Amino acid sequence: MLEGFDFGTPKIANQLTGNLAALKHCNGLSIPPEYFMEAMGRLRDRFLNVPVLYPASLPALRAAEEQKAAADAAPEVKEKELTAQQWYERGNAATDVSEKLRFYDEAIRLDPRLDLAYNNRAETRRTSGDAEGALEDCNVAIQLNPELAVAYSNRGLARLDKGDTEGALLDFSEAIRLRPDLALAYSNRGEARHASGDWEGAVRDCTEAIQLNPALALAYNNRGLARYDGGDPEGALRDYADALRLNPNLALAYNNRGFIRHDRGEFEGAVGDYAEAIRFDPTLALAYNNRALARYDKGDIDGALHDRDAAIRLRPKMALFYYNRSFARRAKGDAEGAQRDYNEAVRLGYQPKR
Repeated sequence: MLEGFDFGTPKIANQLTGNLAALKHCNGLSIPPEYFMEAMGRLRDRFLNVPVLYPASLPALRAAEEQKAAADAAPEVKEKELTAQQWYERGNAATDVSEKLRFYDEAIRLDPRLDLAYNNRAETRRTSGDAEGALEDCNVAIQLNPELAVAYSNRGLARLDKGDTEGALLDFSEAIRLRPDLALAYSNRGEARHASGDWEGAVRDCTEAIQLNPALALAYNNRGLARYDGGDPEGALRDYADALRLNPNLALAYNNRGFIRHDRGEFEGAVGDYAEAIRFDPTLALAYNNRALARYDKGDIDGALHDRDAAIRLRPKMALFYYNRSFARRAKGDAEGAQRDYNEAVRLGYQPKR
């Protein structure tokens, strides 16, 4: 099949009726577009160019007629929709953020009612720091399909990023109402409950997510956060270990384990975990900030400043990062720079503890 085409995707699957419905569960080998003609030549000359020893049986002829009739009766697949679906699938497969956004943009341009394209573009926007754009896309996806549970879950994450914990909890609960088996929605609601200080509720939700999907590494990570703040650091470490066993590339789990190690005075171990978090996700500003704290506490002021600069470059509107950098600058004797950072932190909304 052409690269980006999948019989199982909703837009295609809805067109497969009757005996053709079995195709929803099938797929062929992917064919890159530039290889299409060569692939068709091999199919024709090597695989289809074979002698027919016997005429088709009567049941086979009847089955062929039934399949043809089903195909004729099925709604026409518009070329515009099919092309939009291909762009959508390419967006799902892409790893570069700008490429993902470009592919989803094109899918939406060709088919403005492709709800999943809005949903997935929302997730891409959110993870790249555009919570407002993510909210807009989720709202459109929900307007197009009020039953799309994952759109409520993604909107909840965007609301959580904007500090709207109550709105996030409502969205996650709606996602769970629509899809009681959606493990990720329980995990996300656990994250929101943790943010609201409901650590027991967070542990319950994450445990439910794990029961629904024991391979969901993020649920172990989120439960670890709630367990740590609930006074169970050993349980948190076990959860982070499980998260990393399931997904050795999960940057958040390294970051969170590093936080516990730092809290215990294990500065080298903490710096190592933060370094792993950054290696797997170079855009994780929190890991730079936390590594800066560990480096500062072990006396590496220059390293701390370097990490603070990186954190601010990634998240220039995060007040806490400026506040923290002010300490490193003061330790280097840069009182003027420290004051500038402190003033910027206050301007961005940081409220110093009295």
